[in-house]
Amino acid sequence: MNNNLPLNLNQLTNKIIALIGPSINATELMQSSYHGPALFLISPLMAFNTITSNKSINIQYAFGCQISGTNKTGFPEAIELARKADFVFYIGGLDQSIEREDLDRTSITLPDIQLALLPITFYPGSYVNEVSMLDMRMRPSDMSPGRTYKFYTGQPVFEFGYGLSYTTFSYHWYNDSNTISYSIESLFYNKYDVLIELFRVNVTNTGSMNGDDIVLAYIKPPQILDDGETPPIKQLFGFERINLNVGETKQVFFPLNIETLFRIDRYGSKWIHPGEYDILIGNQHMFTIKLNGYSTLWIPFK
Repeated sequence: MNNNLPLNLNQLTNKIIALIGPSINATELMQSSYHGPALFLISPLMAFNTITSNKSINIQYAFGCQISGTNKTGFPEAIELARKADFVFYIGGLDQSIEREDLDRTSITLPDIQLALLPITFYPGSYVNEVSMLDMRMRPSDMSPGRTYKFYTGQPVFEFGYGLSYTTFSYHWYNDSNTISYSIESLFYNKYDVLIELFRVNVTNTGSMNGDDIVLAYIKPPQILDDGETPPIKQLFGFERINLNVGETKQVFFPLNIETLFRIDRYGSKWIHPGEYDILIGNQHMFTIKLNGYSTLWIPFK
């Protein structure tokens, strides 16, 4: 985020707005595959011109390229417009020549011609070629980079929990310490139902707009193999959505049950393993639980 959003018309006064991309003037394309007769169709270009009419806002556009193909003759015009513009909106995507009811696309990325036009980096859409559709295993292997945020070892385009916001937030750990140790034997002997009763985190809106934040709490287990199986990279154990005004701070609470520390083996048995378990709030490391002893099969007391 570069703090330009959300835009308002006052920001755009006496500015050049560049609309770039093959779908700028699309109308029927916006209806997708299944639709009835529309009373009227409005393209992105028409919409921009309508909301900026009678205002000192300069709307200019260049297609740059078609949805697909190899024709780059429109590149120079689009690139030059982008260079002189104050704001650039890219409007592209797919059409039914690439994907429709009886035609599956062969790549999950934008068509190559659009990727060549865009002045940004996209991660390659190679994941569909890295994992066999017949392989339903979650954990990574020699044949797969793994599945979901818990096991995927590649670089995701957007991480689990990713979301854009018009403001920013900071997290502050509000507890007496940032580490604690237990022996695995004592957990069994004392029959703890809750290992750490409550984590407290202060969340502050540090941006210039009111907004919502979804606070995600993860546990990151020791990265050691168990009977040849890879542990999760991290695992969500709590989340809380809050609304904060500018400069406001609120406290959120995350109870951590001992079951969060379990690792389930291929037979469905629950184990507790020694090592360090990190608590992450978002991507911030906040707390460490140290378990001492030996890997132990959990047998609940009656």
